Amino acid sequence: MHLPRKYLALFLALPLLLLPFLLSAFLVGELYYRWLGPDQIPPFSPCLGFDEKLRQRYRPNCSFSAVSAQGEVTYSYNEDGLRDRPRSFFRKGALVALGDSVTEGLFLSEEQTVPRMIERAVGATTLNAGIRFTSPSLHILSFESLIQTHYPVKGVIWLLNESDV
Repeated sequence: MHLPRKYLALFLALPLLLLPFLLSAFLVGELYYRWLGPDQIPPFSPCLGFDEKLRQRYRPNCSFSAVSAQGEVTYSYNEDGLRDRPRSFFRKGALVALGDSVTEGLFLSEEQTVPRMIERAVGATTLNAGIRFTSPSLHILSFESLIQTHYPVKGVIWLLNESDV
């Protein structure tokens, strides 16, 4: 197959055109990392643990604080390792918000998380079942093995972002 010259030139020039954008994204990330410092960015929480079935989850009843661009944020996990209130709070049932760091509320206070916004918008108790660095397959495992067995579920809201699709 033979490419016309104009397409060949575009194919060869494309990496050169993208290079400034990639370089600037790298520099912004590097400056952000250096500005906050590696100990101030909480992607790997001291509460993060390993579970044979779920692979990754948070240690029960664990909490820690970290500084983000918005100030100090406290991350508290209940007896099931979910960033939410104790299991007894959900005795009458709840909507379940499944997802990753967006759902969990990375860099956000508890009141700023998506599950709390859903709660305020629809007036229904909402369980935050978001765990950062997880995929849709782990969301399903989490729902089947942990949430469905310990919480009365009224409905599920599954929050997916572009990296999950």
